[in-house]
Amino acid sequence: MKAEIFPYLAIGLAKFFEKQDRRHPYPDQLRYSLNHMALAMSSKYPKTIEGLLYLLEKPLNEWWPGDLPVGFDGDMPMVEDGELSFEVLTYLEKLSEQENGYFHDSLLQLELILDNQRFKSLLDHLREKSLVDMHGAHSDYVTLRRFIIEHPFALQREISHVFSQTNYLHVTQVQDLYMKTSQIADILRFADSANAPKYWLCERCGPLRIKNSRLESIKSSLCEKNCPKNRGGWRAIHPSNQLSILRKGVHLRVFIPGVPELSLFNWLEEYQRKNQNWIENIVLWPGVDSYDIQVKFIDSVWAIDIKDHRDPYKLGSSLTGIYGEGNMHWDHGYYVYPDYREKQRLGYGDVVRQSSQIKGIHIISEEVFKQKVINKIKSLRKGGS
Repeated sequence: MKAEIFPYLAIGLAKFFEKQDRRHPYPDQLRYSLNHMALAMSSKYPKTIEGLLYLLEKPLNEWWPGDLPVGFDGDMPMVEDGELSFEVLTYLEKLSEQENGYFHDSLLQLELILDNQRFKSLLDHLREKSLVDMHGAHSDYVTLRRFIIEHPFALQREISHVFSQTNYLHVTQVQDLYMKTSQIADILRFADSANAPKYWLCERCGPLRIKNSRLESIKSSLCEKNCPKNRGGWRAIHPSNQLSILRKGVHLRVFIPGVPELSLFNWLEEYQRKNQNWIENIVLWPGVDSYDIQVKFIDSVWAIDIKDHRDPYKLGSSLTGIYGEGNMHWDHGYYVYPDYREKQRLGYGDVVRQSSQIKGIHIISEEVFKQKVINKIKSLRKGGS
C-alpha cells in the first residue's frame, strides 16, 4: 500500500474521534483509507472497529502494510488510550502548514487544527508588532501565556478584565481560545466523595476528562508512574454556566508545555529575590517566545528552553539549537527536561544526549539545572564565575 494513503487515515481518524457518535457512517477519508488497508492486509485486517482501534494502538511500523509515511515516527501509535495520539496531532499540524497542500480544506475542518491556528494567529500578530514595539508585544504575549496556564478554566469576566488592558490583544480573540464548559459538561462533570458533581483540575495536566468511566489526563504520558492525585494535585471546581474551558488543541499545545516553563520561571524568580546582587534579570519567553527563559547573571547570560517528550530518542534528534541573535544573545544554553521523565524511564537523559547532534548546549534535567544555578551563585559569591 502506498504511503500516500496515510494522510487520509490520519485525517479520517481525527474526524472520527471528534464525533460524539462514533458509529456508522464513518468519515469519508477514514472509509477510503480503510478500504485500501483491507485490500493490502487481506486476512490480517481487523474484522471489527474495536479490533481496528486495538491495532492502531500499536507502533505504526508493526502493522502498516507498505512504505512508512514521511513525517510520522514509525515507532509511535496512531491511537493512545482510546483517543488520537499526540504523534498524529503533530503530523496533522505539520501537514496543515504546507501551503496549497492537497489536504488543506479537509484539515481546516478539524477542531484540533483550528484550535492551534487560533493561538498561532495571535503569536504571529504579536511577533509582527514586536518589530516596532518589542516591549508592548512581549508584555502581551507573557500576559496571554500566563493567563492560559493559570486559567485553564476561566470566567468571561476574568478574560475581559485582563485583556481589556493589553496593547495588541482583544478580549474576543482570547475568548475564542476557550469554549463553554456546558458544551462538554458530560465529559467533565464527575462526582466528588460527597457525590456532588464537580469539574476537576490537575496541577500538571490541567482540566481532566472522563474516559472509561473515570477521570483521566488529556495526555496520558504526563502522569505515567507520576500522577499527582495522591499528593493533593487534583482540585475540584464548582460547575457554573459562566465557566469556560480551554479548547482541546490549546490545552495540548499551549497549556501542557507551558506548565513546566512557568514553574521553572517561578522558582528562578524566587531564587533571584534572595540573590539580587548576583542575578540582574529573568525574562520569561523573551523575544515573544524566541526561547523559554533568559537569566542575566552579573557576568553572563543563560538561555533555557524546556523540552518534554515521552520518547527521549525523538526529543534528542529533534533539537535544532537555541536562537541567540541580538537581545536574545546568550553565553550558556540549556535544554531542560522535567524530572519525572527520569522516573518514567531509566537513563532518559543519556538517550536524549546521545541522540542529539547539538553542540555547545547542555541537555539536563530540571533538578540538575537548579543545582547549576545554586552552584553559580555560590561561585559568584566567592568571586568566581
